[in-house]
This record gives sequence, structure tokens and C-alpha cells, in this order.
Amino acid sequence: MCLNSLLFFRCLDALVHFKHLTSLIADHNPITENCFLPPLPKLDLLWLNHCKISSLFPWVSKLKESCPNLQHLCLMGNPAAPSYFNGGTFYEYLQYRLFVISQFPSLNHLDDRKVTEDQRAEAQRLYKRPFFERIIKPGSGSFSQLVHSSVTWSGFQNKLTTLLGKDKPNDRNLMI
Repeated sequence: MCLNSLLFFRCLDALVHFKHLTSLIADHNPITENCFLPPLPKLDLLWLNHCKISSLFPWVSKLKESCPNLQHLCLMGNPAAPSYFNGGTFYEYLQYRLFVISQFPSLNHLDDRKVTEDQRAEAQRLYKRPFFERIIKPGSGSFSQLVHSSVTWSGFQNKLTTLLGKDKPNDRNLMI
């Protein structure tokens, strides 16, 4: 029996000693979104398939800080990576894919598919603008103007409703 088959990694903090690591495959481990990932600036391939990652936010942000140069990322089989095989819809899969692409400018492959320029452009359009910037109309002034002006709850709620697409049931934009 192989010793590797008996070892399961719940956290990856021991990788702090491997600053020059370029590839990591840790499939089928009980790794969650709470797992600490040390800075791995040279890591360009990361596979965490069939782990226990159930939430993308804020995990993807932490991953981006730790591994800014990822080119290949595979998260298939995790609850946070919806697909037909784990009960997710095609729409949920697209939202997941575009959100992850928006966080990693150098990503070439996500899961089993190449990242296209169209996907990268759509990811930028959907997820790169800050939340408050999406609420404020472009050209209406700066953030400081919003802070120093009086804002009514109904005005904020109307902007939020428009942003989230509640007034148009067929045109949703999931915020992950």
C-alpha cells in the first residue's frame, strides 16, 4: 500500500517552504475555502478537484493573493464549482466561470476548458467594476460626492434593485 494514499491534506500551510513550486495537484483532499494557502508566486498550475471548497467568496480573492500567476486552475467536483454533474445549472456554471476568470488575468485554462478572449471580456464587464461604482451612474460624480450627499433608503434600494435585475426576471446577474 502506498503511503500517499493514507495522507490527506486539510491545509496547505506547509507549502510555505516551497516558494519555487510551479505545479500543485491536491485532488480528493478535504481542503475547504478556509484553508490557508501561503504565497506561491511561481505557481502556475493548481488542481483542487473533488475537494470540499463550498464558497468562492472570499476564497478566490485569497487564492489570487497567494498565487497571482496561475495559468491553469481546476476546481471540478467542488460544491463552489457548479456543473451538470453536481446539480448545478448551465447558468450557475457560466457565472462561476466568469467570476473566476475575472480574478486571474493570466489564466489560460479553467477546469477542462481554455479561457477565450470573449469570456475574459465578459468577465471584465460583469465583475471588475467595484460594487459602489455599479450603483452610481457613470458621470454622476465621485465616491466622495456620494458620501457627502444625502442618500435615501428608497433611492439606494432602487439602484440596488436595478443593479441586481430584480425588475427584469429574465435578465439576472448573480453576485458571487
